[in-house]
Amino acid sequence: MITPKKALLRPMGAVVCAALVFAPPVVGRDSRPVDPNAAQTVTSVEGVTEYRLPNGFRVLLYPDPTSPKVSVVCSVFVGSRHEGYGETGMAHLLEHMNFKGTPTHKEIKKALADRGADFNAATSFDQTCYYETLPGTDDNLEFAIRLEADRLVNSLLRHDDLAAEMTVVRNEFERNENSPATVLMQRVLGAAYEWHNYGKATIGNRCDIERVPLDRLAAFYYKHYRPENAMLVVAGKFDETRALGYAARYFGPLKNPAEKLDRTYTEEPAQDGERAVTLRRVGTTGVVAAAYHIPAASHPDFAPLVVLAQLLKSEPWGRLYKELVAAKKSSDVAVEAWNMHDPGLFLLSAGVNRDASAEEVRRVLLAAVESLGSNKVTVDEVRRARAELTNGWDRTSSHALAGGLREWAGCGDWRLLFLHRDRLKRVTADDVNRVAARYLVRSNRTVGEYVPTERPERAAVPAVRDPAAAVKDYAGGRPIAPGEEFDPTAENIAKRLRFATLASGVKAAFMPRKTRGETVTLQLTLRYGTEQSLTGLREACEFLPELMIRGARGRDYEAIDRELTELDSAALVAEGDIGVATFEIRGRREHLPRLVALLGAVLREPALSKEELETLKRATTERLRARLKEPNALAYRALVRKLHPYGKADLRYRPTLEESVARYEAVTVDQVRKLYATQVGGAHGELVVLGDFDPDEAARQVEAVLSDWKAGAPYRRIVSSNDTSRGGSFESIDTPDKASAVYYAAHLLAQRYTDPDYVALTVGNQILGRSGGSRLWDRVREKDGLSYTVYSSYSAGDLDPEGGFEVYAICNPANIAKVRTAVAEEIERLLKGGVTRAELEATKKALLDEWRTFSDREIITKLASDLVSGDSFAGFIERRRKLEALTVEQVNAALRKHLQPEKLVIVEAGDFRKPEARR
Repeated sequence: MITPKKALLRPMGAVVCAALVFAPPVVGRDSRPVDPNAAQTVTSVEGVTEYRLPNGFRVLLYPDPTSPKVSVVCSVFVGSRHEGYGETGMAHLLEHMNFKGTPTHKEIKKALADRGADFNAATSFDQTCYYETLPGTDDNLEFAIRLEADRLVNSLLRHDDLAAEMTVVRNEFERNENSPATVLMQRVLGAAYEWHNYGKATIGNRCDIERVPLDRLAAFYYKHYRPENAMLVVAGKFDETRALGYAARYFGPLKNPAEKLDRTYTEEPAQDGERAVTLRRVGTTGVVAAAYHIPAASHPDFAPLVVLAQLLKSEPWGRLYKELVAAKKSSDVAVEAWNMHDPGLFLLSAGVNRDASAEEVRRVLLAAVESLGSNKVTVDEVRRARAELTNGWDRTSSHALAGGLREWAGCGDWRLLFLHRDRLKRVTADDVNRVAARYLVRSNRTVGEYVPTERPERAAVPAVRDPAAAVKDYAGGRPIAPGEEFDPTAENIAKRLRFATLASGVKAAFMPRKTRGETVTLQLTLRYGTEQSLTGLREACEFLPELMIRGARGRDYEAIDRELTELDSAALVAEGDIGVATFEIRGRREHLPRLVALLGAVLREPALSKEELETLKRATTERLRARLKEPNALAYRALVRKLHPYGKADLRYRPTLEESVARYEAVTVDQVRKLYATQVGGAHGELVVLGDFDPDEAARQVEAVLSDWKAGAPYRRIVSSNDTSRGGSFESIDTPDKASAVYYAAHLLAQRYTDPDYVALTVGNQILGRSGGSRLWDRVREKDGLSYTVYSSYSAGDLDPEGGFEVYAICNPANIAKVRTAVAEEIERLLKGGVTRAELEATKKALLDEWRTFSDREIITKLASDLVSGDSFAGFIERRRKLEALTVEQVNAALRKHLQPEKLVIVEAGDFRKPEARR
């Protein structure tokens, strides 16, 4: 995986020889515990404490007893920036190979999955990190720390694994090649940097990865994977003394190689003229991008550049948003200042609407940036941008903060995270105008065409400074006040719940608890209309809720956004479906009355602006147009249409992508206004409130909004059902010039999650293909090396019997038949041979760990569903008991009863022409 911000991919392939194994020597290990006092306390900032072991290994501990889970992150400070000639992609390739096992941990992915861990890894320009979040037990904490210490120095590098992983990584490369926007950004980087490795994609050069000798890859591993070049972050629920003891025990004995680790020293010279990039590929939606060189993230100028990016892109008030999106020239804009160890880039991009020209979008984008010298940013713009960037800091979860600490450590020092926050709060309009005038100039940009100049126009970017000097004597602010320590098991949640039916008729569920930062989330779902009254209005139903939150009487979209910012970046979001409008507000306890009042305004007095509807329509249709030739979108839409073949006159008809574009474009503001006026009311729906609040006060506040709101039309639930009698089928969709293909296979099930076989089918699907270590994963990805992503899924309805079984994979188009065969063989093997007792016990343990606790989002989602279906946490506890008692015979019987390969609807999409025909 590549960090999304620095994404720009990597391929792989390999020359396969004999089954030679390069296993590193076991480095200085000792089974005896190491005294945690051997760890030296370095510094502590806002509850985060850094320790250093005698071998140079760093440990950051950030305890948070309010979280039920613990996150363990191991960062190795090697990324594509450290790669030499012929080594491009090595850092990322080692990320993949580091899951292949050690002499002690032979099946890393399975070991993590068996503990119910959420795990992954990421490679960027500056570092490679491995992370896992597990239930917060001492056993899991010790396991994760022991695992990370082991694979830091003892990973097995084998020819067979390299050969298999080559096609997996290459498939990842091909998947990104399907995105012209991603490829364009890669080209922009390559043109912006002449010498520095930031100009090379993290995924590397295709030939370098395909031809890398195993011994050279091993040498790169032994050189960079060493304790003095790595750091551990532990955050969440854990005992600090035990964590430090485990770190000292498992990382302390590791020795650094005798060879000194070289540090990079290449600096990019000042750019002295515009640089041009043009990309021509099959597609439907144009993109314009621009890049400017800026200082490293540790430099004081970086904070005002981040503020500048925010005030340019922010919706709906940002300068670029107004000049491009609101002006109907683009459906989306993106602006970002990359936080990098060395001088990085200020990047801008904008999609080109069908009725706009790329030249016009380019002109507006560049003018908005390079005219800042005369059209200076204002104090109010900077204040709003600062607020959006810094509000909500005390609501950041400890697990998210662990990721931030890791990322900023890659920029030079983890304390830069807090220093950057403080710098953001102090940024002035003068600061922003100064950096804009210094860095965002014509000669420093990469976009457009070359224009000769009479004299040099250079923006000299300061060299990276010693990050230690920037954070010297830095103490930080006051640590975030934690909430209560609450173990969110189903039993404990059930004890906290309060249920009510409001006078309006809306069903309500309340779960009060002291939360981190005194936060509260309120979700209100309103239900309206009938199958007959909503016919022809599906798209209007989808637009309605989001249009409602874009303006109310006396408030336009920008005024609502400003009010939310003033309420400490509280959130108001909405989503619509057929006869369903869902609204959610998130904020502090003290602001809940104002937030409910604001919600009441958009519910009862929405502006339903024609201009905002046009903006929503453009954004929606341009997103769809961008997918018209994308394999995944085409295949999935074809699959859904085959599984649910309703007629065009039916409310539940699934249109093609082209039909969807036409339907969304045809929606009028009069349709939406009439839908709201005649069918929407406050009598039917569900309310869920979770967090730091008073249930009685919350109920009264919402009741005041809904009590007298009557709909002008009746409400009857639209019943769903699956036709499971339909046989299987096959369809192949050709998508020229797309390097990655997709495979979908699915059939419907008449299932609810309260049905007797639900738990058994859940376990069976987990064994077949839900995660790493499953049969499909081991066969298609690990053994055959055909796919970067392969999984199966099983779903069941909450109220109606509308479940299904699905398999998904991506691959090189030349390998699509192999993927199809492998999936069919693994399903057949599962049905004939059945699951094994060992598989069942391992899966039961993983699911029981996963089902032990609920996140806040999971609680809200379940309560909202329960209010409709009549299920409860007691029902969940009963399903967990069934899981504990589940037998091999029950799982196999359920699979053989419900999983029917002959009914699979298979859809494949990709460029399936012969290779020579693609040239």
